[in-house]
Amino acid sequence: MTTTRDLLLKSLAELTAKGPSHISITALSKIAKISRSSIYKYYPDIVIKVRGGASEFSLSNIEKISLKLYILKKQLKEQRVLVGMLTNVCSEQLVEIIELNAKYLDALESKNLQITFLESALAKSKKVVLKTVK
Repeated sequence: MTTTRDLLLKSLAELTAKGPSHISITALSKIAKISRSSIYKYYPDIVIKVRGGASEFSLSNIEKISLKLYILKKQLKEQRVLVGMLTNVCSEQLVEIIELNAKYLDALESKNLQITFLESALAKSKKVVLKTVK
């Protein structure tokens, strides 16, 4: 049992064998006994092949473009995953930097408080200067 697509492809091959001048949607619809509108509506890939003259060169170009599109989509998907991973790493590092900065500021404030305390303690403790004995 052959499908309509197979029938269309077989008919297109027959037309291609006759020559590029014989290839048209009308001729294809007569051979396959399908209306032209059905071919346009349900088989746009066949229409593209007919418009391209059904030459191997045109088909190979379509296949090359499809392959390039597939490869680019695959690369884009991989890049999206990579960007997501890098985003996670960067956000984790940013959190660590913020925590380290907070610890540094706390330590700096603690040291400044210690210095202030020691300076005030030194100022309070006045040394008694002894007079020299003769």
